[in-house]
Amino acid sequence: MNKAILLFVLLPLFTFGQAPETIWINPNSIQAKITANGNLFTVVPNGGFQVPVVPGSANTKTLFRGIFPWLGGYDPAENLMIAAAQLPWSFSDFRAGVAGQPGSGRILQVTKSDILAHLADYADNGVIDQPIDDIMDWPKPFLNYWGGGSQQSWLQVAPFYDYNGSGLYEPEAGEHPCPPIITWESYVPDEMLFFSYHDSIVHLHTASPHLGMQVFCTLFAFNCPEEPALDNTLFAYYKFYFTQLNKVTDLYFGFFIDFEIGNPNDDFVGTYNEYTCFAYNGDANDENGFGPNPPFAAITMIIPPTDTFGAGLGANCIPVYKGSPAGAVYPAADIEFQRYLIARFRDGTPLTPQGTGYNPGSGLLPLRSAFPGDLSNPAEWSEISAGNTPGDRRVVFASGPAMMRPFKTNEMMVAFHWSRDTTNFPQGSYDQLKRQADWMGINVTTSLAEIPDCLTRAVSAPEQKEEQIKIFPNPASEWLRIEAGRERLIHAKVIGITGAEWLSRTLENPAETSHTLLLPRLPVGLYMLILTKESGEVKGIPFVIGNL
Repeated sequence: MNKAILLFVLLPLFTFGQAPETIWINPNSIQAKITANGNLFTVVPNGGFQVPVVPGSANTKTLFRGIFPWLGGYDPAENLMIAAAQLPWSFSDFRAGVAGQPGSGRILQVTKSDILAHLADYADNGVIDQPIDDIMDWPKPFLNYWGGGSQQSWLQVAPFYDYNGSGLYEPEAGEHPCPPIITWESYVPDEMLFFSYHDSIVHLHTASPHLGMQVFCTLFAFNCPEEPALDNTLFAYYKFYFTQLNKVTDLYFGFFIDFEIGNPNDDFVGTYNEYTCFAYNGDANDENGFGPNPPFAAITMIIPPTDTFGAGLGANCIPVYKGSPAGAVYPAADIEFQRYLIARFRDGTPLTPQGTGYNPGSGLLPLRSAFPGDLSNPAEWSEISAGNTPGDRRVVFASGPAMMRPFKTNEMMVAFHWSRDTTNFPQGSYDQLKRQADWMGINVTTSLAEIPDCLTRAVSAPEQKEEQIKIFPNPASEWLRIEAGRERLIHAKVIGITGAEWLSRTLENPAETSHTLLLPRLPVGLYMLILTKESGEVKGIPFVIGNL
């Protein structure tokens, strides 16, 4: 078995390790605490998603008590596998880092000033003279195997700006971390974080078998007061890598979200369109919290996970009540966790559009998300129109069902955001929140219709030295063209990823500025072109055969 497979098969199931690394960030109007095991905004007792962060302001309160990752699906024998988290960290089903790699539980942190300094350093002389640790240490893609090496591809675990299109992260060539948004790849965030976590341990929280899921998380944010959809938002991009030899089906990706709008005991929740779940105060005054006209807090699905055909999946948002009713409180058994992920309550009762949503035997048509009605329309189902009693609101926000095969990936991006109209509650804040969700849906993942002036564009791709060697096409099939510039090349060699040599050729005229290299019939995969210069210096350039 390949070593890359063994890395994820021989898992340290019974190790608990030390407390995960934590970090506070303040990229814009938000100050938030991040934990490397996947828990977000967890500060005991009140939570760590504090707004508004304004110098000299004494009224900074939290909007979330915590965001906790949940995953659930079935193996081929129909065994349920659940991974879920809550506090304390030691009883979470997730651990920081990459399974089987001690010391991999770091949180890497890169700021806009770091990236601009890195670009300026490279532009000066084509060399990184003053390396910035977290830019240089930003994870490089690793080779992902399946079928004992018969299929192989690069797994990009942390997003970066690939200036030269090689597919490899090369910070020494001026490349740098960059948000995973195609239309925004040339704009620099004010802050980026990267960390990873996995569930390949004994599950003390759910007592369920582990899935073997490795999760790579990138957080990023923009400081942009002119555009609240950016300035009041923290983006989180997740890449899920399934490390087991069997497939998993009916898989749901989600979070347990503990809202806390200042004072947590008088809140409501709601949903907007198919992808936004939000919380707000039950009246216009948040006593012992934000005071008059308190803000809204929301999570919006920007990029949903995909099904086996590549289509985006919808989102569920279902309340988890505190205290009562018994059939709708926090789960205990693994099947109860799964029921919440699929938009049912703890006892299996479907979510239905009446009252609190928990209506056993009502016969009403089940819904995927609770309280989708407009807050100003008494004819639509919201907590206001239902006349519910405000309280401590928690929800499960999830997306599925998906299927994942061995060593395959899925991805998801969400936005945590807030809004506040200090004069018109609740409609003003509600309208702002909907506008933010709509703006992100249009401008983040599709063509960028609006480019706020506050965004900082990265310099164009670092100027390549005239003597830099280039190759094309890449991917290749039958030949490679080598553009040597002012370099004098005397020898070319092609080796596979296993080290096998496929071609060795002396280049007859080193003075030529370009060379054509005819390739033997090569299997689809990744290769390295090894070029020897007349000076004796050796340079390796990766290239691909076929479409991995």
